[in-house]
Amino acid sequence: MPPASPGSPATTASTSNPADRISLIARSSRAAFERVRNAFWRLVDGATNTELTRANLCSGGPHTGMLVAELHRGHGTWKLQSLGQPIQAAHPLEAVNQIGPYL
Repeated sequence: MPPASPGSPATTASTSNPADRISLIARSSRAAFERVRNAFWRLVDGATNTELTRANLCSGGPHTGMLVAELHRGHGTWKLQSLGQPIQAAHPLEAVNQIGPYL
């Protein structure tokens, strides 16, 4: 089994319109999660490098992606909602149609 690797950090694109909801997706381009040891995801404040949250991806199924959480902004405050929904997505664009019901 390949060990989990940090991979490329997720970034947010700059837009002229502020977002009120952000979907967080974890994916494995090398193997299904059932073959990856010690898989996890984390959310880090890029300005301070502070880890805001971290969770294991221990569902270990035959899927290659997971909709792990959504950030929602309301009344000037961001809140995190854990989802843990398995999807098949070796590439982020493959996740778009599968996360529609959660948007």
